[in-house]
Parts: sequence; structure tokens; C-alpha cells
Amino acid sequence: MPDTQRQQIMSALGVRLGTIRTANGYRTNIGANVLEDPVDEQEPGDLPVVMYRDMDMSTEKFMSRHQHTLSIEVGVTLQAAAPLPEIRKVVDDMHKAIGVDIQFGGLCTLTSPPTSSWDVYGDGADLVTGIIFKFTIEYRTTEWTT
Repeated sequence: MPDTQRQQIMSALGVRLGTIRTANGYRTNIGANVLEDPVDEQEPGDLPVVMYRDMDMSTEKFMSRHQHTLSIEVGVTLQAAAPLPEIRKVVDDMHKAIGVDIQFGGLCTLTSPPTSSWDVYGDGADLVTGIIFKFTIEYRTTEWTT
């Protein structure tokens, strides 16, 4: 049985995030380590890491179809207290990556621009910078499918 449209969208998002590399015209190489909703905490040697997940979904009837809105969260963790110029590069790369194709090859109807926030966590050798991006992806399916 083929993947649900929701799973296809999440898989496509993971592939897209993996393209964030300087060799592809981006400012950073955060796409080198991309994980979908990891269970284990990441070790300092695994950083930077991009973690993504679909948080929730709302559904409305749209004519004879269903209109779904997925809430997406992408977290980027960088080693140590990253300087602001580096954080801004990551934010720019994320906007660029999401904006490459807001319909993900026809899988969805609309992707909203992401909001972002960042903070520094931990202390000493465990100090990391976390950047959180939130956005929505809208798509339509036949009734009673996702």
C-alpha cells in the first residue's frame, strides 16, 4: 500500500532539508544531519543537526474533499553559543529551502513562511544554540484519508 499523502509530504520535507548544503548554494551545511522526530538526544559530535516533525493536523471539508493543515516544527541545533551572523545564515537557509517549491512537487497546495526563534541552552562543554522554525503545510485529499 502506498504511503499516505501526509507521509509523502513529510518524506519530501526531509529530503528538502537535506539539500541545505553550501554545495547547493546555501550559506550553511546544516542539511548534513537531518532526522525526523528523533527519540534519542543528540551528542555534541552529531551537531549541527536538523530535526523535524509534524505537530498536529486540522481538517475541514472542502467541497467533496478534505483540506488538511499540518503544523510543522523544525529544530536546528548548533554547537556552542553560535554568533548572531551564523544564526541569521541558518534562518536564511531555512526560508530559502522551504520557498524552493511551496507545493512540494504537487503534494500540497500551500506552505506558509516559517516563523523562527532561538536560544542558547546548557553550560560549559554542553552549550548549544537551538533555533526553532514553525510553519504550516496545507493539502487536500479525498474524504476520510490523510
